[in-house]
Amino acid sequence: MLITILIALIVFLLDVTGFRYYGAGFLGVIALVKFALTVKDNKVLATKRLAVYMLTVVFILTINTYNARIAESRGNVLIACLEQYKLDHGTYPEQLEDLVPEYTDQIPSPYYPDMGKFAYRNFEDGRVSFYYAITFGYTNDYFFEWHEWVTRDH
Repeated sequence: MLITILIALIVFLLDVTGFRYYGAGFLGVIALVKFALTVKDNKVLATKRLAVYMLTVVFILTINTYNARIAESRGNVLIACLEQYKLDHGTYPEQLEDLVPEYTDQIPSPYYPDMGKFAYRNFEDGRVSFYYAITFGYTNDYFFEWHEWVTRDH
């Protein structure tokens, strides 16, 4: 049981810190459920193990949803600052740090706990790239011309 709890804790920590890969995570859950059900002598123990695994999955998915909402909310604050900067100066800033201190006190981290950074680039042709990573190979990109967030696979 201690090994099971340690595995769940490691998966949780990797997930919260942004090192998550959903495909591997769900395969891991299937393996853990299979392991929980292999206890032939004690069905009560098997049921308890299964409950621990399922609660861990629910907890991790809840944290992911919470982090996604935080990241988008913090991103929306920066987008408002970027738009105001453009109204005042006629162009977007060269870097996010140019917003400090006139438009915002600091550039926040997208996630809780404060890990990771928003990515921003102002191209010479006037295009602006603003996004944050949500998992390996996926980003949540804000498109200024559409005024919306889009999840992209890279």
